Amino acid sequence: MSLLLHPALEEACPMAILEAMALGLPVLAGKDAGGVPWVLDEGRAGFLADVRNPEKIAKTLLTCIEMTEHCEQIKKNASRRVMNLFSPSSVSDQYEKLYERVLSSY
Repeated sequence: MSLLLHPALEEACPMAILEAMALGLPVLAGKDAGGVPWVLDEGRAGFLADVRNPEKIAKTLLTCIEMTEHCEQIKKNASRRVMNLFSPSSVSDQYEKLYERVLSSY
């Protein structure tokens, strides 16, 4: 696989996208698909398109294929984002901070 096309219209936190990002695969997903744009850092860690429009999907796929330097940067951004926000140690750190904040208010 060289790219993940994720044409869902609504997702909160899609595991398939996170797994692709962790593997270094570029992702093309819906620009209005719930939490997807946030997961893809508003397009800095993946490609966003109107997935209701086949022409826009095709154009974005071609951009990914033709712009190899840009695609490589997006893959690096994606990998860094997964490690910083979604790795087990990062998630546990975030939970700890949340618990500390909640408990300190009592």
